[in-house]
Amino acid sequence: MYVTEKTKDGFKVKELQNGKSNVSFSWNLVANRADALHADGSLSSKHVDVRFPIGPSKLEPMEQTLQDYDSNK
Repeated sequence: MYVTEKTKDGFKVKELQNGKSNVSFSWNLVANRADALHADGSLSSKHVDVRFPIGPSKLEPMEQTLQDYDSNK
């Protein structure tokens, strides 16, 4: 079982063995409220000093190459 997609609205989980595996799955969401931008342009934040930094961008897939292995060497 693994997460295939993550968005601001949720995530999708893919189950191995065509959905017939026997593993349990549980999850826990931990968050704090985002900053508030007010009509006058001011920004308020109650948790600015305890937030994680913005995460890295999505990794681009890499091409896989196969190499022959000679076990007789």
